[in-house]
Amino acid sequence: MPHPHRMTRTGRATLLVVALLAGCQRESGVSVGRSSPTPSPTPTATAAAQSARSIDFTSAAVSGPIIEHFKGGQIPKERITYADLTGDRVDDAVVVVESGGTGGDLGAAVFSAVEGRPVLLGYVDRAGKVEVRLAGPVAGVIVVTEGVYDPSDARCCPSKLHEVVLQWDGKQLAVVTDQVIDSPRR
Repeated sequence: MPHPHRMTRTGRATLLVVALLAGCQRESGVSVGRSSPTPSPTPTATAAAQSARSIDFTSAAVSGPIIEHFKGGQIPKERITYADLTGDRVDDAVVVVESGGTGGDLGAAVFSAVEGRPVLLGYVDRAGKVEVRLAGPVAGVIVVTEGVYDPSDARCCPSKLHEVVLQWDGKQLAVVTDQVIDSPRR
């Protein structure tokens, strides 16, 4: 299993092939695999040859290391989102790992594929509610939201939310915004 890296900056660019993932750096609850060097995109690539839709996430060889990374959880099929997050016109996969109980989402793993094989682009090491936003003013992002509780808040209803927005910057997932906002339920 490749070693994860943490991410830091914003932006969106392209990436077609990630050869080897190595090293580990931690920051902001996000880890990402990096390659060295990052290859140039190839405009003639076909979606069938590189799409992450070809990855079998039901296979223990693929899902096992993801579950191990999060120290448990489950990967429901409906929580796998396919979209071009890297800007190379080929679908990547965001695999959300659920706690399997009331703990919400444990985080997510982001994959591309090279010759039908899974390539880990990184982990989103943040618990809460993980969603992929594909439309709207900020599209192609992963948003993680968790409650921020005031001592008087009921467990169901935090007064604030901690929201982290991540986007591909050409080499890795990067934190676009990290903010605490008022809860819309209040």
